[in-house]
Amino acid sequence: MTDKVDLELITKSLKRLKEIIAQETVYLRENKIKAIDGLYHEKLTLLQNLENQKKLLKLKSSPLDRNSELAQHLIKLGKEIDSTLQVYGKELIKAREVNKCVMNAITQALEEHFKKVGSYNAKGRDSQYLPKGESSVPPMRVNETF
Repeated sequence: MTDKVDLELITKSLKRLKEIIAQETVYLRENKIKAIDGLYHEKLTLLQNLENQKKLLKLKSSPLDRNSELAQHLIKLGKEIDSTLQVYGKELIKAREVNKCVMNAITQALEEHFKKVGSYNAKGRDSQYLPKGESSVPPMRVNETF
């Protein structure tokens, strides 16, 4: 980290961060969740660069003039990122709901299957004779494997 604020680095980092978030949004829409992992390290590096520059800006004695062309450009970039993040947030909620629906459907199908089969649970008891509230179906939650 240098002692000088690098405004070009800030601008480039913000633009690239916006592109990455937009790409993650596309991946969410296409249900390519694993592809999002590939963007993680670059996004982390960009965020670290921005955090370092933010610290330098705080240490700088004279703040950036809000009316300057550069300040207006950075404000515009910030608003664009906020807008992109709002779309990303909506897609993330949709993806989470889809995942939840799929897991509920799988759980329901397993419960129906186990009711019909009358199998034994992990304790070796017949599922037909389980105490009330106990199930031979393994518990499942969203974002967990079974």
